[in-house]
Amino acid sequence: MTNGKSIKEILQKGINLLKNSGIENANLDARAFLRHILGKESIYLDIHKEDILDDIIIDLYMNYIKRRCNNEPFAYIVNTKEFMSLDFYVDKNVLIPRPDTEILVEYIINYCKNIKHNINIIDLCTGSGAIAVSLASYIPNCTVTAIDISESALEIAQKNAHTHNVNERILFKKYDVLSDISKLGKFDIIVSNPPYISKNDISSLDTTVKDFEPILALDGGYDGLLFYRNIIKYAPKTLKSGGIIACEIGYNQAESVTELLKSEFQGINVLKDYSGNDRVATANLR
Repeated sequence: MTNGKSIKEILQKGINLLKNSGIENANLDARAFLRHILGKESIYLDIHKEDILDDIIIDLYMNYIKRRCNNEPFAYIVNTKEFMSLDFYVDKNVLIPRPDTEILVEYIINYCKNIKHNINIIDLCTGSGAIAVSLASYIPNCTVTAIDISESALEIAQKNAHTHNVNERILFKKYDVLSDISKLGKFDIIVSNPPYISKNDISSLDTTVKDFEPILALDGGYDGLLFYRNIIKYAPKTLKSGGIIACEIGYNQAESVTELLKSEFQGINVLKDYSGNDRVATANLR
């Protein structure tokens, strides 16, 4: 057990350890861990900086700091990540939702704004359910079929759907997206953030990604296009007349994915992410 230390002391210790391990934003992470454990806002740490912490809290805090020093992502340590202003449970079985994926979700929400009838959406490679749960939360007249090959991912996605009270409008199903997706039914919208990192590029990814996030959710085959080829191949039989497809893509994949879409789709458009990189490809069924 540790001797009681003040909030100020334990924060400084956490910051120093993170800095010495080369962690960027050491100060922010150190404070965020303690805020998470205490369930308090940031200002509380300043107002109560001389307060003495219980040994149990200090031990938990130092465990978090140690894990972060080993480059484990912050979101996995605290088991939560905000996405579309909603909190999602995440662990090593699912990819951590990224802010850039919000562009994909926002596109679908805007597309659905003026549609009055029930909208059937299929979310391929749902992972944590961030896309499916967000769509169900913000589009009241939609139902979502969320697909993943990982049972662990589906359990997490279901947990998140229950948390946000949209579980009754989402059907979770284990299915291999690399097989015939048209067997899953007919839908108004196909949405997907599939694995799109080329196999050879995975080893060059940031340590926090390649050493902790599931390879299953990253590996897009030898050129990163494996999933797009299959999804686009079966999309015409999966979509209803006038249906749309929207997929997150890698920063360098717009030309390749656009070329794949040209055979059966029209109105192809590529949306940029917050850094100005190509991030989402959308198209309408001919």
